[in-house]
Amino acid sequence: MARYRMINTDFWMTPIVGEELTPDERYLYIYLLTNYHTTQIGIYRILKKQIAVEMGFSLEHIESLMESLEQQHNLIRYNPETREVVMINWGNMIHSRGGKPVMDCIDSELRKVVDTSLISYVLDSIKRPEIRSLYEKFFDRNCNNYEEGDATPALDEPKRRQKKKKKKKKKKNNNKKLLKQI
Repeated sequence: MARYRMINTDFWMTPIVGEELTPDERYLYIYLLTNYHTTQIGIYRILKKQIAVEMGFSLEHIESLMESLEQQHNLIRYNPETREVVMINWGNMIHSRGGKPVMDCIDSELRKVVDTSLISYVLDSIKRPEIRSLYEKFFDRNCNNYEEGDATPALDEPKRRQKKKKKKKKKKNNNKKLLKQI
């Protein structure tokens, strides 16, 4: 698969990029969107030290910029344990054509995500229904460890209720089988 990222030119017109980010924050943000380590899904592993070397900044400066992009501007999330970064508005900025090769690539890359909770951050920005459904199915398959009331953007409330009903029904059926055996 070709290694390039097409970014909408409206990127520069968004209020956050155009008015709120400092030049260094903009540079880091565009780097995070387009560097060699990016994936088709907007979630990938990268070391902060690696970013610093590739951008020519100190590690401390990169940490400060990433904290700002995460805490102040809500543009990224970084998991320091898995060293994965997620670009929250990935679907709004990167326009990918669908088709089987792209869908297969997305499926393959979603399977490699270590911190699967990061998938929920990118999900809201995915507009193409076929790509969005792949993210949702993967998230649903791999992130079933939520409790009722948790914020899970990937699953809307009716789907959560339906899953809970299925679990109760299955448990009830198992209990009936146990009672018949006794």
